[in-house]
Amino acid sequence: MKRPIVHIPLFAPPEPPASPTTAPPVEDVAAPYFLFAGRLERLKGVDSLMPVFRRYQKAQLWIAGKGSDEARLRQLAGDSPNIRFLGPLDAARLDEPYRAAVALIVPSKCYESFAMVIVEAFRQRTPVIVRDLGAMSELVQDSGAGLLYSSEPELLAAMDRFLDDPQYRRRVGARGYDAYREKWTPDAHVTQYFALIRQLAAGRGLPTGVEVIEPSPG
Repeated sequence: MKRPIVHIPLFAPPEPPASPTTAPPVEDVAAPYFLFAGRLERLKGVDSLMPVFRRYQKAQLWIAGKGSDEARLRQLAGDSPNIRFLGPLDAARLDEPYRAAVALIVPSKCYESFAMVIVEAFRQRTPVIVRDLGAMSELVQDSGAGLLYSSEPELLAAMDRFLDDPQYRRRVGARGYDAYREKWTPDAHVTQYFALIRQLAAGRGLPTGVEVIEPSPG
């Protein structure tokens, strides 16, 4: 018997309370940087960024996370002052690095089912640059809040686009935030979940016993 498959997206945690100190605008940061956040494992593709940022003079690479590939990555980075390892950071301590980054880079070499870091970046109005692979590409396409790449020249072009045009970066980042509020909050997830229950119950002529309360705007 065929059964319908319904996709209900995951969600990022609720937005934290406003911080009394916020990161400065990207164009005012003395040393602009791109951010990688995640596990330092080979399948995450961070090693592909090392030769890029050893040569790139316009901005730094900040790496937040830990993992079994960290020692090799540090060796690949060598003595480059352009690559900075932040170590593991919890969600609260990642908010400011997300917010002040030119963009989040997601270079994964594997098929991710859902890259939470992309949605976390959207929550901070930060655009993303994502390897064009699997579900990661779908998050960018669904939101219009980032650029995709499949080669090093395409990665460099995306980096230059966000770095050289702050107004474009802000517009794309705002689209990410709007998409986060619409699709990837806990309220959005629960609303879709209970709507599916009501739909299935109605299709069988059953009372749902569920009242769905839509989240208030703002």
